[in-house]
Amino acid sequence: MDSSNKYVEILEGISGGFFALDKDYRFTYWNHAAEIGSGIQREDVFGKNVFEVFPNAKDAELGEKYRLAMDTKTFQRFTLKC
Repeated sequence: MDSSNKYVEILEGISGGFFALDKDYRFTYWNHAAEIGSGIQREDVFGKNVFEVFPNAKDAELGEKYRLAMDTKTFQRFTLKC
């Protein structure tokens, strides 16, 4: 198993939703837990801008977390308050 397959196996095995964005805020990865948690299939997000998929996030705290993560290249945590 090459290292890229190992990373996919790890990311698919975690219980939390995980996704990755490119420098233009387009989805490049969306794990199975993200599908379950959001109800959105990975095929429906790949290549789309995060704010196309989640338009309400643009001016909300979540959007700020996305921008901060991208600008500083640091991990950001966001927890939905239900």
